[in-house]
Amino acid sequence: MLPPSKFLPIISTGFMQYQATWGERDVGKPVQQGCNLELIKAQMRKEVEKEVRLQVDEMMRQELQRLRLAVDREETRPLKAKKSSKKLGKKSGKKEKDLTQDRTLDSLYEELVLQGILKKPQAVPLADYTGDFSYLGSTLRAAGAEPAPSVLDVRQNVVLYAILRLGSPTVHELAPQVRSLLLAGPAGTGKKMLVHAVCTETGANLFDLSSENLVDKYPGKAGLSLLMHMVFKVARLLQPSVIWVGNAEKTFYKKVPKEEKEAPPAPVPCASQAPPLLPAGRAEAPEEGAAQGPEDAAGGRPGAAAGHV
Repeated sequence: MLPPSKFLPIISTGFMQYQATWGERDVGKPVQQGCNLELIKAQMRKEVEKEVRLQVDEMMRQELQRLRLAVDREETRPLKAKKSSKKLGKKSGKKEKDLTQDRTLDSLYEELVLQGILKKPQAVPLADYTGDFSYLGSTLRAAGAEPAPSVLDVRQNVVLYAILRLGSPTVHELAPQVRSLLLAGPAGTGKKMLVHAVCTETGANLFDLSSENLVDKYPGKAGLSLLMHMVFKVARLLQPSVIWVGNAEKTFYKKVPKEEKEAPPAPVPCASQAPPLLPAGRAEAPEEGAAQGPEDAAGGRPGAAAGHV
């Protein structure tokens, strides 16, 4: 038998190179053959990459040298003394000053009652706030118009955002906290009724911070600070509590109307007419803060909106 040919490996290698280079290329007719740009690019790309790599390496060396010089200059500068962390800790941990630390809770409660700030809510069940659905709501939304909230929509939002969060410990712990509600609508649509209904259903204390109720009470900046401190202190200690701001738009008056200037002030209850000092709120309600119920008098039907504070 003849030994294996020594030319076979050379032919096989050449065939493999031909298949890799020309196997899948359309070379056309022999007469029309010209230079293949792809092969030229592939061959020249390696040479260009080597040249670019040398230039990039040189630029990186120069940048590294500049960074080292900049670091050396920074190290030669004297360092500024750092502020003590103890002072910062004391400042951040400073507690709010208690303006009534020498007074008992009963005395604060009695003063708020005599001043007409803490009132006994009217016994109004939420079921008395009756109404129906807005049956044209989906039709109006499809037409691009936002329908006015119906009475049932308002009552449902009051239950979700006020009554359940004040009266249910589980809802208060698990649901997002909602500490304020805005009731907006023309006169006679039941905004004040909803405030009393929330207090009735939850057994909450009612603090009236309406503008007409604060006339000639606690004047000046110091008096206002004392009033706010007393209200929030009593509201937190005797939970659940509702802070009501009726006619909230009057707070932003630039000029008080003449008819409101001449209006007689509301009578202040005397000690014999004041409710007992023990609040009607339930002690087991775990509210962290007082729920606020500001009332506004804007146009449109009554609406309820809730938001985080």
